[in-house]
Amino acid sequence: MAETVASEGAAQGKVRGWFDRAIPLKSEALSLAAGIRAATACALPVLIAEVTDHHELSWIAIVAFWGCLADSGGAWRTRVAAMAGFTGLATVGCLAALLAGRSIWLAVPFVLAWGFAASLARIFGNAAAVVGSLLITEVIVCLGTPSSSLTETFQRTGMTLLGGAWAMALVLVIWRLYPYGPARRAVGECWQAVAAYADALGLLHRGVAADLDWAQVTGKRRGAARDAIEAAREILAGERRRRAGESRRGALLLVLLADADQIFEALLALSEMLETTSGAGSPAAQRALRLMLHRIAQAAGQLGTCLAQGRQPSPVQLSGTLDRVKRRLAHEEPHGQAPHSTLQHAAELLERIVQYFTVAIDVARGVRQAEGLTELARRATPEPEEAPRPSAWTLIRANLGFGSLSFRHALRLGIAAAVSIWLADYFAVERGYWIGITAVVILQPFLATTWQRALERVGGSVLGGLIAAGIGLVTQAPLAVVAILFPLSVITLAVRGVNYALFVLCLTPQFVLIAELFQTGGVANWHLAGLRALDSVLGGFLGLAAGFLLWPSWEQVRLPNQLRLALQAHRDYLAAALGDASTAKIQAARRGAGLASNNAEASLQRLLNEPRRRPPAVAEAAMTMVVCLRRLAGAAAAISLAPAGARAAAEPQRAATLARAASALDSIAEAVMTGSELPALPPAPSGPERGLVESELGRIGRQIDVLHGAAARLLSRKDAAEAVSYPG
Repeated sequence: MAETVASEGAAQGKVRGWFDRAIPLKSEALSLAAGIRAATACALPVLIAEVTDHHELSWIAIVAFWGCLADSGGAWRTRVAAMAGFTGLATVGCLAALLAGRSIWLAVPFVLAWGFAASLARIFGNAAAVVGSLLITEVIVCLGTPSSSLTETFQRTGMTLLGGAWAMALVLVIWRLYPYGPARRAVGECWQAVAAYADALGLLHRGVAADLDWAQVTGKRRGAARDAIEAAREILAGERRRRAGESRRGALLLVLLADADQIFEALLALSEMLETTSGAGSPAAQRALRLMLHRIAQAAGQLGTCLAQGRQPSPVQLSGTLDRVKRRLAHEEPHGQAPHSTLQHAAELLERIVQYFTVAIDVARGVRQAEGLTELARRATPEPEEAPRPSAWTLIRANLGFGSLSFRHALRLGIAAAVSIWLADYFAVERGYWIGITAVVILQPFLATTWQRALERVGGSVLGGLIAAGIGLVTQAPLAVVAILFPLSVITLAVRGVNYALFVLCLTPQFVLIAELFQTGGVANWHLAGLRALDSVLGGFLGLAAGFLLWPSWEQVRLPNQLRLALQAHRDYLAAALGDASTAKIQAARRGAGLASNNAEASLQRLLNEPRRRPPAVAEAAMTMVVCLRRLAGAAAAISLAPAGARAAAEPQRAATLARAASALDSIAEAVMTGSELPALPPAPSGPERGLVESELGRIGRQIDVLHGAAARLLSRKDAAEAVSYPG
């Protein structure tokens, strides 16, 4: 019976995992308030247009909705710059496109130059990338809906400015949604990611998680937690730069972020110990440890949910469970062996987690610390000095060349947009601007993401077009369509961050209905739905052709550099953790190693997602290297948090292990990047593994051996793959 239940649970876990990969939903990103606000920005101009019988005013609604999309959240200064930049450049682009659209020989080079410049804006960050994509879309629509006179050209240009200004006024002045909302939600996501990591550790330690293993947890769960912490850190840094002084709420969130990072570090070390000593200790001690991890996961998850929803968390008592763990471990027979000392240190790490969690709960409930929140935050997370930011012109010059991924992508996208305009004109395609919109939206810097975006965009557009036609079949009254547009607009922006395919599915009928009101004063029908589907498919083929034929960014070429950076970052982390570096330097090195591992893993995932007939030969070896680096980071965290006496007792072995590991990581990094011969490893330093630090040092030596072997396989398989050579 137990085996049946376990097999059913494993099957359900596989089904859930497949569903999450096929349709990844981020339910916490659902924003009904943002949807209602965008619907107001969109539906009000359409209503005025229909009541006054001036259908051309519907263009204001289209631009206003784009303006709402230009607000990608984050710091106030970033939001203002994004929306103001979109409004100003959209006005210029509308005028230029309507003037250039009078001749195809002007339209094609114009959209090529505009598409290149707008796409290259991604070098300035995510907000600039979103604005650039919207600007390209707006110009393609303007070229596809030419004006009949110079007067109409200036009228639509003025309506573009009015639509952008209306969106800015509504979003930034009239209807501001929780100024600290993005930062609060980001910190809440940190705690939820930490909760997921702690829960997975408990499941693994219990031995019943059939669909999980230590490698998956050290990769996927740790990577997700690191990404969440860094995203929250960036948003909070933007808020602090925006405000002249330190606000109380900003200090509260900074302390909560610092506590989440500290707990994450302790869990890294705990993960290393639990894997090493799985099965060590009495059953009672093991049950106490599992229960403690489960309680930590529950408490962190509750805190994360309350932060995301803006509620005060309920009091959580972890001290009772911690006392039980300490009592159980106190009854363990001290044989002077590693498992016992490791379990004792695990209890110390759990006590540290409880201390940080107690501070976090007090802070989340608004309790001011006696020493001051700002000082507490700075003490908890010493910030490294920020490197000077390069000027805009310096950044542009650095990316003007085929060596830049952003340059190649911008040129690729500009060419695709120009070809779409020419095709629509040459074949006189009705509503041909959908071809260009689909092509430029699915094109991404990486081929793997272009392939995925093509499937999502084309499928969502076809189904969305059918929904628009169905609405037209139900009602032909423009005012009734306006009534339908409001809830449709609410849903569209509300699900923007939940799932891209779902967003496209809702966006398509909304845009089709408004566009038809603007162009003809009527509603969509089955003929238009068929045109929309055909144009989307053609645009999808054009985007994929551009992605495959114009300087494709095959990940097999990029992966060696990402592995090199990860190897060097972990060398620096080992040097800080095994040496006598300060806490601030150790934390900075830990962050760098985590980010480098995430980048390497993302590169590897793109490699696996690329459309190939067979898996790349280097995938297995690269995956092993990433897992080994994660394990090295776990061992480094365990050593850096070990008692000072244990670290001092293992000082000679620490120095020898560090010298061998640093030399090996340097040589592996150079060989992976240049393809040179990999030198043999010197023998690992011998020494007893009785204590905690000695045990982890021995583990580092074994991971270096595995990493060296994986690098050798990677180089040999890379040579074999180059003999069959993929494009790029």
